[in-house]
Amino acid sequence: MTEAKQEGTSLTLHISGVPSFVTNADVEDFMSPIPIASVRLIRDRQNDKMKGYGFLEFSDEADLEDALLKDGEDLLDKKVRLEKCKNPPRAVGSGWADAKAQEEELESQRGNLHQSMLEACTVCMC
Repeated sequence: MTEAKQEGTSLTLHISGVPSFVTNADVEDFMSPIPIASVRLIRDRQNDKMKGYGFLEFSDEADLEDALLKDGEDLLDKKVRLEKCKNPPRAVGSGWADAKAQEEELESQRGNLHQSMLEACTVCMC
């Protein structure tokens, strides 16, 4: 775990003013040569259209500070804003949680439920 994570500080930037047609690769190119640990561009759940903002996570504080210097620069001919997140939410169901982790957790819960039902049936001989 990184020092910033242990201290409770965020290594995440909020990016706004993002063009509706931008991709994660476009954001990574914009930030190059600064390495990004993850890019999360937010889309509307109902129509899958880009909402114009997202979040960039970095591995260390130095990369995050370097990325902040790009605030106000053009990403595909549109000026973007970069701001440091204080405490980005990570709750399941909020749109932040890793979808793969959610899927694995649900699968685990289903497996446990299925096993419990099988055990109950062998006890009562259904």
